[in-house]
Amino acid sequence: MPRSFLFVLALLALSLGLNIELAWKIKRIQAPAPPPNKVGVQVRAFSATDLDGHARDISFNTVRPTLIYYIDPECHWCKENSTSFATLAQAIENRARVLILSRRTNRMKEFLAGNHLPVPVLIVNSQMVIADLGLTATPQTFVINANGRVEHHWYGAYIGETRAEIEKAFAVHLPDA
Repeated sequence: MPRSFLFVLALLALSLGLNIELAWKIKRIQAPAPPPNKVGVQVRAFSATDLDGHARDISFNTVRPTLIYYIDPECHWCKENSTSFATLAQAIENRARVLILSRRTNRMKEFLAGNHLPVPVLIVNSQMVIADLGLTATPQTFVINANGRVEHHWYGAYIGETRAEIEKAFAVHLPDA
């Protein structure tokens, strides 16, 4: 047998072996568990800053529930979801206080200008609130009742099951994504 044929055969065997090992490793990888749902968590009053730098105190002993939408100006799904959130916010503005929270100010004004979100944006830096609500992934939507307990909590954009649940919870029709 020619040497080149043996060399190609050896490369094919090595490639096959590496592919089998890679497939075995990939099969063992598990998707990360979703963050815990915060329904039932008691949310404490907190302070946040508006985009002009003014402090705002947020408490939950109110007559109306509070809808909180947590976003990041760099988040693709936050941008994709902005029309649906704006529709939701306008539909329930007489039934609930509506707030947008973020942890970042960079590019927030540009994000808002391009997405026409009709409610105040507050920057939250309190580690207590971040922990209480689990503010990690974006977007997230919370409904906090007048006693400060999380009644509803949704992760991600308003599509599929999440969209159906939000439409049912608020008796609204959201635009198609």
